[in-house]
Amino acid sequence: MGRDNLAVMQNDVPKQLSERVRASEARKIKAGGRRIPGGVMPKDAADALDSLQASGYGSSASACIYRALLEADMREKQRR
Repeated sequence: MGRDNLAVMQNDVPKQLSERVRASEARKIKAGGRRIPGGVMPKDAADALDSLQASGYGSSASACIYRALLEADMREKQRR
């Protein structure tokens, strides 16, 4: 059995997707990540997000948001 299968199998019992997701989230939080709030963004922000994703700025909405946050943080640190 390959390494990839070890994450999915435990004592020859497949883990449910929800269990794997919770475990992945727990690892990210333990490594310093944090849960982000959900909600609905205004149309202008949603349009900007769609435009960024369509241009290849990020491979997903989440990737676009993460990249934009990191870039904004870098700009703010340079201003200080």
